[in-house]
Amino acid sequence: MRKLKFTVALLATAILLGACGGAGSQPPVTITIEGGAYILPRDRQVSEDRGYLALEITVTNETNESLHLSSFDFSLYDDNNTQVTSEDIFSRDNTFNEFDWGALSAGMNRTGYIIFPVDKTQTYTLHYTHSASLEATVVEIELDITEFEDNTLDAITATTALIEEIFLARSNNDYQDFIANDREDLITLFENYFTGAIQGQFWSYDLSNQDALEFSEIFREMNGDVATVEYTLVSFFPNSAVVRVKPTVLVFDEIERSFESVRDEAREAALDAGEGFSESREAGERRAFEQLPELFRSSSPVLTAGFSSDGHEILLVKVDDKWEVQTTGSDAFFDSVLRAFSADLFSR
Repeated sequence: MRKLKFTVALLATAILLGACGGAGSQPPVTITIEGGAYILPRDRQVSEDRGYLALEITVTNETNESLHLSSFDFSLYDDNNTQVTSEDIFSRDNTFNEFDWGALSAGMNRTGYIIFPVDKTQTYTLHYTHSASLEATVVEIELDITEFEDNTLDAITATTALIEEIFLARSNNDYQDFIANDREDLITLFENYFTGAIQGQFWSYDLSNQDALEFSEIFREMNGDVATVEYTLVSFFPNSAVVRVKPTVLVFDEIERSFESVRDEAREAALDAGEGFSESREAGERRAFEQLPELFRSSSPVLTAGFSSDGHEILLVKVDDKWEVQTTGSDAFFDSVLRAFSADLFSR
């Protein structure tokens, strides 16, 4: 076995010498470390000292024959000479390309990410092993993993700013630094959803869009006074992330009986005053709407964790160094987030 050792930094290239022949022979492979990033595969566990490092590597076949590349060709060795093998993961992010193992044609190159679980306190050496004939050649590439910054918690910072600014009427200066979406556009999206949701509670009283809109701002502020939100990072990649939120907020179910009591009492009073059936029903619902702010203020916030009880997922996509919240599309379940912060009501 022939062992070669290189010390490389980011964007560095190591040339693998052939197993048969000396330094003057045609090198079969060129390896380039393009960069690296910490990621979080979906629902994996990490800690402050441990994480998943995705190394972006380009392999170029310098020979006239096809070469077979395998995940077993690459591994890390830590300070204790313990081998760390790469892991295959699942990602819905089409921009995150894991290294495609298999045949590499002569003269061609291939780039992709190779993922390793690492201890951030360790120093690692990347090993590439190439077997040819009866001899194997090993390239050792020393890595300073402190050069790779762990930015995975940026997704939590971004989502916190989103929730506070859009749904809870709280000021959060991180919004402008981390969120790409126009703030007013998202508030309008919430207002439209909330308007439909609250109007759906009235059948005889024609609650105007303007009154419902004004109440949506009152409700945001009331929620902001009492709500708490639990944030969990589900997955993180260089260009996408998923954050799960479990809000404890004001919900209509908590005031429904009081709402009906106010409505029915006002309706009966209207009937006693000689108003007709339709007019009395309208009067009852009008009075119930007028009392909504007080009813919500006197209620306690409730956990709204969704149908699965796991929470509501928010999909973020990187756009120009900021995170864009995905509000539409098959992978963006943003309506469930809108519902959670709209008194847990469906919008009509």
